[in-house]
Amino acid sequence: MWSNLILIHTDKVLEKPLDFPEFESWHTCQRSIYVSDARIASFYQFPEISKYEIYSGYEAYRFLLEVASGVRSKAFGESEVLSQFKEKFSPNFIVQNQLKDFFVKLRDQILEHCKMVRSEFLHGHGRVSYGGIADLLLPTEEDVTIFGTGKLAQAIIPHLLKKNRKVTLVGRNSVRLKELSNQFSISTSFWEDYEVGKENLILASPVSIDSILQNKNGNFTFLDFRGEVKVSAPKSEWKYFSLDDILQIISDSEEHLSAIKPKIIQFISDLSDEREQELIHLPHGWDDLACYQN
Repeated sequence: MWSNLILIHTDKVLEKPLDFPEFESWHTCQRSIYVSDARIASFYQFPEISKYEIYSGYEAYRFLLEVASGVRSKAFGESEVLSQFKEKFSPNFIVQNQLKDFFVKLRDQILEHCKMVRSEFLHGHGRVSYGGIADLLLPTEEDVTIFGTGKLAQAIIPHLLKKNRKVTLVGRNSVRLKELSNQFSISTSFWEDYEVGKENLILASPVSIDSILQNKNGNFTFLDFRGEVKVSAPKSEWKYFSLDDILQIISDSEEHLSAIKPKIIQFISDLSDEREQELIHLPHGWDDLACYQN
């Protein structure tokens, strides 16, 4: 079935989505991917197609598996991209109705192989993402307040909710506060209404919270994701982690991952080859052929 897969990829920032009818698009913070079935779509008709990377057949499947597995992420082996893939290609989010069965099968196959990759090589290494680090450093079943409503905060939230933490999001953007409260089981607060308590803190926005810290008492964990600014003299009772501290933890994890990276890539290649070989023993692969309707 995946011999018919076609994929268009770019890691350049797009001002607006590309107009590729009959392609399903998937956009992350690092790349844009357009996927379709060669039996009903073609990329040759589009102008300036040479600007983008083109993959077809099992080469396209292998590329998609590497992306979903976190192999092509800047934070190698991170798991957040897999969650994004799982959501994007769920039946409720697929735009191309005539290809829905095709994409559901593709999603299921990729998820099955990703599970094998992570089980074999990446078990316990989801922490290489910022969300994974936050989950690692913060106590379980304790309140957490996140300052910021951007993509970083959005990526961290699901990791925190895994261990019965009560999460409050603080920001000034009412639209984003509403969007994220609809997406996750969290509380929200406007910056001006926030009241200091005993909760742990995450600063996911390049702003100062000095006035808040002045009124903060007792022991708590504080994750500071600001790159250009950090608390110069944190109190001794705080468990304070600057961005430099967080990046060092990620670096330590990546040293191990870099050693096994060639093995992971070879394993993914073998999985793809094995699926392709299975097709050779089927009569033209017609058992996988979906019935497309106009």
